[in-house]
Amino acid sequence: MPDDAPDPAFGALLADPRMALRRPPPHVSLTDLRRAANAFQTRAPKPIIASAVDHVVPGPGGPIPVRVYRPTLDRTAAILFCPGGGSILGNLDTHHAMCRT
Repeated sequence: MPDDAPDPAFGALLADPRMALRRPPPHVSLTDLRRAANAFQTRAPKPIIASAVDHVVPGPGGPIPVRVYRPTLDRTAAILFCPGGGSILGNLDTHHAMCRT
């Protein structure tokens, strides 16, 4: 396989029509698209964990909401998750289930 060829499993994932990003119809506003996408993501199952606590940290453009997840009471491990979405789609609640998992 050439160096620039995608991994076959990744190629299959990209070929799956469910993964395709599509331009919304012209009559759908960004506000409506954002509302629908965020509502869809917040419905995912949320596994039980030790805790999920909201905080606010100062940022150069104002306060930044963050959520600290603890899968167990062990405080030796941490993961920093920064969601994609280009600051257009998603928020703490849309990725809540993923982070709990």
